[in-house]
Amino acid sequence: NGPALGISATTLGLCDIVFASEKAYFKTPFTTLGLSPEGCSSYLFPKIMGYAKANRMLYFSEPMSSQEALSVGLVTEIFPDDLFWSKA
Repeated sequence: NGPALGISATTLGLCDIVFASEKAYFKTPFTTLGLSPEGCSSYLFPKIMGYAKANRMLYFSEPMSSQEALSVGLVTEIFPDDLFWSKA
């Protein structure tokens, strides 16, 4: 229900259901750190969200809001931040 950085974001592609709060965001800073993507994200992210969005996230480290993650299929449902733990 907050920032999901690195492996916290990349392993979401391996999950059947992903809940997020409205304040959550996702970022994969691998190339800025000189690393390659992990957690099967270079394979799964293009399949889930399409090549253009996956490449922007993985290669350019662009953060993704929970609303955008919902619209591209990375997140299943978004809950209001104050209700997250009671709903998820």
